[in-house]
Amino acid sequence: MKMLVKDSLSIASIFILFLLSFYQRQPHITNQTDASDVANLQILTTLDIWDQSSPTQYSFLPVQSYQNVGDKNIHYYQRFNDKNGNNYYVSYPPLCYILPYFLHTLGFELNRSLLVWLNIVLHLISALFLYFLMKNMLKFNAFSWNITSSLAYFILVPVMTYSFTRMYFAETLCLCLFIASVYFLYQLIFSNPKSKLYLLGFILSFALLSYCEWTSVFLFICLSGYLYFAKKLDKKIRLKLFSTALLCLLIPLLLFLIQILTLNSFSEGFHSLSIRLLERSGWFGQKYSSDGVSIFDFQSILKYFILLAKTIGIIGFFMILFVLITRFTHSKKIKLENKAPYIFILVLIFFPILIHNIVFFNANALHYHLQIKWIFLISLIWSLASSKTLINIRLNTVFQIVIILVLLFIQIYTPRFKAVNNEYLNSIAQKINSQNDSNSALFANLKSEPQTPFNLAYLSFLTKRNFAFATDTIQAKQEALKLNHKSATFISGEQSENSSEIIKLDIK
Repeated sequence: MKMLVKDSLSIASIFILFLLSFYQRQPHITNQTDASDVANLQILTTLDIWDQSSPTQYSFLPVQSYQNVGDKNIHYYQRFNDKNGNNYYVSYPPLCYILPYFLHTLGFELNRSLLVWLNIVLHLISALFLYFLMKNMLKFNAFSWNITSSLAYFILVPVMTYSFTRMYFAETLCLCLFIASVYFLYQLIFSNPKSKLYLLGFILSFALLSYCEWTSVFLFICLSGYLYFAKKLDKKIRLKLFSTALLCLLIPLLLFLIQILTLNSFSEGFHSLSIRLLERSGWFGQKYSSDGVSIFDFQSILKYFILLAKTIGIIGFFMILFVLITRFTHSKKIKLENKAPYIFILVLIFFPILIHNIVFFNANALHYHLQIKWIFLISLIWSLASSKTLINIRLNTVFQIVIILVLLFIQIYTPRFKAVNNEYLNSIAQKINSQNDSNSALFANLKSEPQTPFNLAYLSFLTKRNFAFATDTIQAKQEALKLNHKSATFISGEQSENSSEIIKLDIK
C-alpha cells in the first residue's frame, strides 16, 4: 500500500495514457465482426462450439468443427483431426481459449466484446508490470518522465492499440505473461532471491506462459544459460530457479500433449504440429512455407524488415538510434555495476525474442501482431538509456515530454480503423442459412475480398457451418464421396461481378 501511494502519480499517468489510447481503440469496440477479423472469428468459433456442449468433450482444445452431420471432416484448413472428424487448431497450447471461457463461467457473455475488453485489460496489466520492472531497474521512487515516455510508447504506438484491441490471441496474452515472468525473475535475481511471493508470481506467470505460447521455451533456454554464468548468485538460488522454471515449462506442455492424445494418436498430433512448424518457420524453403515466405529468400527477409519498421514506427527508430549513439559516446559514464540490468535485458528479453523471430521467421514476417515483443524491449531500453542516472541531459524533462506529444500526434493522425461490411459474403451466408440443410457438406470456390481461406472462415462463423475449398463441382463430388457424405453443396461466385451460385450436388 505504501508503495502504491508513492507511485500514485505514475500509476495515474498510465491510466491517462490508456484513456487517450481509446481514440484508436473505439472503432474496434463492437460485437460486429467483419471478414478480416480472423483472430476473433477463430476464438469465437471454438467458444461457441464449447458452449453448445462442453469443452471437456473436446479435451479443452480449440475445436473448429461445428457438430452438424454435414460438417464432419469438412474444413477450409485441415490441421489436427480427432477420431470423430473434428478439426482443431493446435499451433499453440490452448490457454488463450480457456481464459475467455473461464470468464464466461463467471457470468460474462460469450461475444466479441468480451475478447476486446479482455485484450484491453491484458494491455493495462502488461503496462503495469512494465512500469514496476522499469522502476526497479532504475531504482526510482518518484515520478519519472523517462518511464512515462517509455510507457507512452508501449501504450500508444499503433501496433499496440491495434493488437491489444482487435487481435486477441495467444500473442497478446503471451506478451502480458512474458513481461510478468521477466519482472518476477528480476526481483528474484537482483532484489529478494528468497521471497516466496516473487517465487509464486514467477511460478504462476511462467507456467501460464508455457501453456500459452512457445516463447516460454526460448525464455527457459536463455534463463538456463544466464543462471549457469551468474556465479555471484548463490548456487542454491540458481538451482531453485532452474528447477522451478523447468517444472513450470514441462508440466503445461505435458498437459497439452495429454490433451492431444485423448483425441487421437501421438503420430497424428506430431504430424499436425510438424506441418505447422514447416509452414510457420520458413526454414524449409518457399515450397513448404506459408505464402512462400522463407528465411532463405531475399524478398522474404526484406518483407520481414519492412513489417518490423512499420511496427516500431519512427519513434522506435529514433529510440534505437539514440541508444546506439549514447552507447558509444557515454559508455565510460556507465559504471560496471550498472551493466547488470543490460545483461539481464540482453539475455532474458532480447535473446528469447530474437530466437522466436528466427525459429518462426515465416510467422513473424507475415503477422503484424507477432512483432509486439519488440515494443516491450524498446520501451524498456529507452527508459534506461534516456535516464538521467546514465546520461546527463539538462533538458531531459522537455525531451521526454516532446516524445509523449509526438506519440499523441501519431495517435490522433493515424487513420482510424474502418470495418468493411461485406454485403457479398453476408448475402451468401443468408442464402445458405435459408436452405436449413445441416446434413449437406459445404464446398466453395469464391473469388472475393478477403481471399480464401479468410472468406470461408467468415462464412463459417455466420452460418455455424464448416466449409471446404473445391475448385468446381467435380472436385466437390469427389471429396464428398471420399469423406462418405451422402449430400453436398457447392457454392461459387465472384465478388467483382456480384455473382454467386449455390448448387445442390447429386452424390452417388
